[in-house]
Amino acid sequence: MKLSVLLFSYNQQKFITQAIDSVLSQKTSFEFQLIIADDGSTDGTVEIIKRYENENPTKIVFLDSHKRGIIENIFRMEKHIAGDYIAILDGDDYWSSEQKIQQQIDFLENNTNYIACYHDAAIISTVDSSSNYFDTANFYSQQHHYKENTLPADVVNRLIIPTGSVVFRKIGLTKILEHKDLLGDYYSLDWKIYCLLIADSKFYYFNQVWSTYRNHPQGISKSNKTQFHLSHIHFLTQLLKHQYYKYLKLSIYNSLASEYTILLNDEATKNKKQLFRQYLLNEMKRMWWFRKEVFK
Repeated sequence: MKLSVLLFSYNQQKFITQAIDSVLSQKTSFEFQLIIADDGSTDGTVEIIKRYENENPTKIVFLDSHKRGIIENIFRMEKHIAGDYIAILDGDDYWSSEQKIQQQIDFLENNTNYIACYHDAAIISTVDSSSNYFDTANFYSQQHHYKENTLPADVVNRLIIPTGSVVFRKIGLTKILEHKDLLGDYYSLDWKIYCLLIADSKFYYFNQVWSTYRNHPQGISKSNKTQFHLSHIHFLTQLLKHQYYKYLKLSIYNSLASEYTILLNDEATKNKKQLFRQYLLNEMKRMWWFRKEVFK
């Protein structure tokens, strides 16, 4: 088996059909499987998935629907993964190119020094607020600068990579699970996973739009902005102890500075005096590592 596609769903009755169809319609020269984990849907999503499973018993593996969370579902999926490579898709997103995974697998097969590859994605927004991050963008590349050769320092600095765009080697899952304790909560889980995945390696970027992301008000990043950024700070602080990232401390302190600045400029943030002290301490460390980098 060449590829395992991991699809996560929760109350996505309106979208799950398009997501699954976009996987099954892929034109490839190799076999692949689709593993679906539902997180306790109550809206009819499960019934749709079971119908697809019955129609494609040799291609689809459906794990029972219980409220477990994304991290636990990844662990459940691990023992079912038969592919040499892994792709991830959320149940409300979809792939827009039938050649997507063939082109990505071909690249990784011929370029063993990359742990993963990814591409641009279109954005469909159902959020009305004009302050929403993606409201003025039609594509991820309008908000982020993607380098053809993406390095760990790029990802640590809050480079947002479309979830449905990534294909990575199965060995990368081991790198992630070895440091699963660093993942913490569910805020920006994709970004945290990619930080662990890219450590001591690099990603390749295709300047192509091969998937679509749905931006909607139920997204976890919209539920608690303060906790969202505090989660980033906690993760980055823990990452300083990582055996690889301890050599990229300046990049991490730069990213931490951005997170503290966002919180300090937000009127809704509480305990700003304590945060400001932490910010100043981070700035002292950042300047120390900056001077060390400049004069080494």
